[in-house]
Amino acid sequence: MRAFTTETLFNFIFSLFM
Repeated sequence: MRAFTTETLFNFIFSLFM
């Protein structure tokens, strides 16, 4: 669960940057 949350957060930040 924690890994999933971390990945989701990273993806969100990456998407914003892109």
